[in-house]
Amino acid sequence: ISVQAADSQSMLAIQQQITDLLLARHHISDPQMADFSTLNQADIVATASSVTQTFTILLGAVAGISLLVGGIGITPVRSMLLQAKHDNLAHKFYLFYSNRKREDAAFFDELSALLASARGGTQFIPIMSDSEGYIDRVKLDKHLESLSEKIYYIVGPPGFVLAMRGMLNDAKINPASIKTDQFAGY
Repeated sequence: ISVQAADSQSMLAIQQQITDLLLARHHISDPQMADFSTLNQADIVATASSVTQTFTILLGAVAGISLLVGGIGITPVRSMLLQAKHDNLAHKFYLFYSNRKREDAAFFDELSALLASARGGTQFIPIMSDSEGYIDRVKLDKHLESLSEKIYYIVGPPGFVLAMRGMLNDAKINPASIKTDQFAGY
């Protein structure tokens, strides 16, 4: 849902009103348990900047990067992958892209084509939770040669990021090999 404010001063008040309304409609009393998020332009710019910095660090670190992406969290990752393609980088990416249904997956066709033509043996692993369940250890083991030899970048809604970090912690992945950003998008 996109909302436009008349001016920047009223933006935060409107954002809070929308958050309160959605919490009530979703019957959520604890805002930390929200199954949605609201962002304004400043939030999006800050997230994009953080994501770009993280990606730069990741590219300098290793050749194999596992991207665990939930829903609209694909937006900043898409930008990174387009830049990697533009720069003709040969890094190997494993993109695990989770959505409820195929029609919910933003940029699906574009990403499929982009990663099919990427250097370095990049893999696109879409996972539709309504039919395949969630990203889990079994799915990672199926597509990754070694879990411990990868850098993991997790981006998506807060609940997704928490679940993926927990799964990697349970798999005894070095915490220094796990980078996260929360990007709910809307």
